[in-house]
Amino acid sequence: MNRTILSIAALGAAACFSLPAAAADLAARPYVKAPAYVQPIYDWSGFYVGAHVGYAWGDEHDNLSEVVGANADKFNVDGFLGGIHAGYNWQSNKFVFGIEGDFDGSGVRGSQAFDDSPRATLRSIGSLSLKNNWQASLRARAGSQRTTGCFTSRAASHSRMSIQI
Repeated sequence: MNRTILSIAALGAAACFSLPAAAADLAARPYVKAPAYVQPIYDWSGFYVGAHVGYAWGDEHDNLSEVVGANADKFNVDGFLGGIHAGYNWQSNKFVFGIEGDFDGSGVRGSQAFDDSPRATLRSIGSLSLKNNWQASLRARAGSQRTTGCFTSRAASHSRMSIQI
């Protein structure tokens, strides 16, 4: 029995020490420096869509007093507006070209009552009001990328709106 255990141990030791040294004859790998980091250029190309909401205020000025002699020439307009916008940009190197459109529903309105009875022979009594129902615009844009994530541009635009007076 001891002889069997001794023979198995001797065979195991012979197997361990007789394995060839496979990697000992390979040459060392040459040192390769990592490439320099180059910051990627941000790409503005692609389609986008979004929503917006805001508040508008201002003054309405006209020449109604010259026409009917009433003093409703000036009044304030204000209200909320909101809508959607969408566009597409193309980028070539650092130059960006695009087209964008938007449509807004508007609640911007104002009114002013007038009565010129103290100073007119023909009496004018009434109210002048302004209501902006909607507005839309379409823009073409061209610009250049200044830094990562930022570009400056110039745009040409065409706008339409519905106003009731």
